[in-house]
Amino acid sequence: ATAAELDDESLREAETFFLTSTGRREFFDPVQNRGFLEKISSETGGRYYPLSEVEKLPEEIVFTESRSSVVQVLDLWDMPFNFLILLLFACTEWILRKRQGAI
Repeated sequence: ATAAELDDESLREAETFFLTSTGRREFFDPVQNRGFLEKISSETGGRYYPLSEVEKLPEEIVFTESRSSVVQVLDLWDMPFNFLILLLFACTEWILRKRQGAI
């Protein structure tokens, strides 16, 4: 076969169709499936918290270091937006005190 024949055979058009839709299952029965949530949490090494125990959640959240997490501590002047907001607050307070005669 010549190069021209190979090119004609390898360049063919194909067409396909598929139907997609959003998952509407949660709209038909919008209640909490506690059994399912407990099963997922036990299989993934997590924990299910009912509303009666939700106050324990902040104490039990622990940072675990992994390859995808990076701890980065920045000084205030390394975050210009936060520094400018803080500076704006300080200047606004000074201006208000000056107008009221407190300075």
